[in-house]
Amino acid sequence: MKPSGRILIVDDSPDFLDTYRTILDTEGHTVVTVEDAKSALVKLDERGWDLVLLDRKLQGRSGPDTGLDLMRDIQARAPSAKVILVTGVADAESVERAFSSGAYDYLEKNAYLEAILKIKVRNALEGARERRMAALANGKREEAIRELWRSVQTEADPHRKGQQLEDLVALLFKSIPGFERTETNRKSLDEQIESAPVPWTPEM
Repeated sequence: MKPSGRILIVDDSPDFLDTYRTILDTEGHTVVTVEDAKSALVKLDERGWDLVLLDRKLQGRSGPDTGLDLMRDIQARAPSAKVILVTGVADAESVERAFSSGAYDYLEKNAYLEAILKIKVRNALEGARERRMAALANGKREEAIRELWRSVQTEADPHRKGQQLEDLVALLFKSIPGFERTETNRKSLDEQIESAPVPWTPEM
């Protein structure tokens, strides 16, 4: 099992859809994009969504909050998917409405979009990744371990290799009785598993 998520992106801007795809494809995620509410509803009927990136306005910057209006439909059709509301202009009213409707987080379209997007997506998908790993039967878990190991050996990007190694270690621990609830604990994009030497204490 590769350390990735299945993400639906709903945005009426082709330029932003291309930006999202470029950023998230390099992170190893499966990305599907749609430009309007009707297409989003069709896709939401498919199973397996981990995350929805939802643009607040789907009829232009000055249009109504048609994206935000989809929150209830997303919860009904993909209840296990987390939603990150994306907006060009964040105001208190829309942010409050998003969270009260069940949004996991929100993201502004600004100069820091790429860096913040990666962090927010990674945090949102961590729980989904843990659930998938915990749900694997022993036979499938062994297959997932082999697949992850092959991915680690061929991955050139150091950040993605680090993610894969951490997921591999977590899967290995979950295979040991008593360690089934092992969880990863990554907090940032560049966090790594580190070890420090244990101080030597002379025997008395």
